[in-house]
Amino acid sequence: MLPTLLGKHEQQKQHEYLYWELYEWGRPNAAIRMGQWKGVIPNRNHPDQIQLFDLSKDRSEKRDLAQAYPEVVEKIQQIAKDEHVKNPFWSKDHQPLYDVEKAIEITGMKGLP
Repeated sequence: MLPTLLGKHEQQKQHEYLYWELYEWGRPNAAIRMGQWKGVIPNRNHPDQIQLFDLSKDRSEKRDLAQAYPEVVEKIQQIAKDEHVKNPFWSKDHQPLYDVEKAIEITGMKGLP
């Protein structure tokens, strides 16, 4: 992504899709950017609930097109399933999502006082 951030678009390697996960607002979520499409999984506790946006026509992500394009949703679901890598420090089943005790146990580092 660095060439794009530096404005050197011609040097940017092209990818079929970009996938990322966030653990914010008390729930894990994920998103996939694939060409004109952006699929959003607002809560990975419910990975079948995907929002789909056509960013070429709706940059503000106001119109959810998931019902109209089930084949795109299915592909996005498969990408999310394939790309997720379990991290022992973060768990959608742990409250809070970041497991400090597990991080201390695995790394040997001490927690904050």
